[in-house]
Amino acid sequence: MKRSDVLLSKNVLDVKLGLLIYSAPEVYIGEYVRGFIPNPLNFQVREVGLDGLPANTSLCISSNDYIRCEEGEVLLYVLCKEYLSTLEAINIVRRLLKVRHVSYAGLKDTSASTCQYITIKCESTKELPAKVSKHIDERKKLILCFISKSATVLRRGYLNGNEFIINLQVEKGYEDEITHVLRNNLSNALFLNYFGYQRFGTLRPYNHIIGKFILESRYEEALEYIVGKPTIWESSEAREARRLFEEGKLKEAFNRMPKHLDLERKILTLLLKGHKPKDIIMRLNRSILEIFIESFQSYVINLSLSKLYLMYGSCRELLGKCEVLPYPTLTINAYDICSEVVKDTFRSVLDDVRGPFSKYLRRGFRETVVIVKDIYVSCNESILNLRFRLPPSAYATVILRELLRSKLKV
Repeated sequence: MKRSDVLLSKNVLDVKLGLLIYSAPEVYIGEYVRGFIPNPLNFQVREVGLDGLPANTSLCISSNDYIRCEEGEVLLYVLCKEYLSTLEAINIVRRLLKVRHVSYAGLKDTSASTCQYITIKCESTKELPAKVSKHIDERKKLILCFISKSATVLRRGYLNGNEFIINLQVEKGYEDEITHVLRNNLSNALFLNYFGYQRFGTLRPYNHIIGKFILESRYEEALEYIVGKPTIWESSEAREARRLFEEGKLKEAFNRMPKHLDLERKILTLLLKGHKPKDIIMRLNRSILEIFIESFQSYVINLSLSKLYLMYGSCRELLGKCEVLPYPTLTINAYDICSEVVKDTFRSVLDDVRGPFSKYLRRGFRETVVIVKDIYVSCNESILNLRFRLPPSAYATVILRELLRSKLKV
């Protein structure tokens, strides 16, 4: 494939997040789809554990009202949620069960119906409910149910991948064409292993910008993007609170900020107490800082993948040159052309790192290309049901972006 034949994205958000290329044009079915906005009715995610079992409530016990947990013991639960981020749901679990040590294997989509495994480590002997069902508001809800006691706590990456179930509304009369494309092309396609939209924030795609500012010690600007910068995808209440913050009306912003936006409310509280931006950033939970900084690294990886695709013209050629890319760090070694591109991209988008937060830069490698497995396709009465599995850290929205292009609304 010549460079002139590469299919570039014209989507503004894609460009901002480094997703510059459509790498598998042979799977495109967008012309037959009426449009797709991910929500819990049409987008389901089931985490696949190390034992190969997708997380769901049928795995839970139903006989006990409470589970006795001795000090140091670990309980394994299934957490199912809708319209909640994983971190938001974890914080709710901590409050409801009055526990501190809650661990998970991976972050799940906010706009989907998701089920995943979590572990709770008991600090003292206590009884915990075997099942909790909580409606946060009209849309947000979670279910938590006990499976068994566990020998270890979960850590990030302790999963075999994720199973996705997606329903698309398609144009009548094109069911056969769609089924043919997916059954014949999808299983053979290679996709750039981009980080998906939710990695950067679904309603507020600023995580990578915040991470960049933190690394550069531009703390006031980082806070401006965390608390301010309202977007059209948020609630009117959240937009108003952010506008008040940008006007310097901190007390009014705090009073209007929705209760579930814990991070924003914490920052506003500290600002009202007179804390300086650097001190506030230093007080943030490590997991929050890692999300921001790793999101910036994800942006660099996305940009690097796009550049490499432009160099080689196809995923197959790229895979032949390098199977993995190193995560960008201050001490990255350029051992081949691919790592050289990552190193150069990292340096081109990041000013001098002067602060203490480079220690949160993730180290390791990410595969350059991803394939879709265990594909199931059926089409009935203009509804396409698509099921598939992806390995850990691969994103269904990246696959949907290739299938639908402009018909995907995130």
